[in-house]
Amino acid sequence: MAIDFEGLLRFATENGASDIFLKTGAPPTVRLNGHIRKLDHPNLANEEIEGAARKMMSADDWVLATILNAISK
Repeated sequence: MAIDFEGLLRFATENGASDIFLKTGAPPTVRLNGHIRKLDHPNLANEEIEGAARKMMSADDWVLATILNAISK
């Protein structure tokens, strides 16, 4: 199941989450009232996280991030 990133942001905003954590192989996780809470969602695939990152970044920023990631390996 693909992650509904806009829905995740809406949930986090409406519930006062201070952080959203996206990690390959784990469900989306938020920090609510200082507590870490895993959401009821299947574990995320790397492609889902990349898709969310692409939505938040400009095309130029995505290219730069890709280059920096390749260099750091």
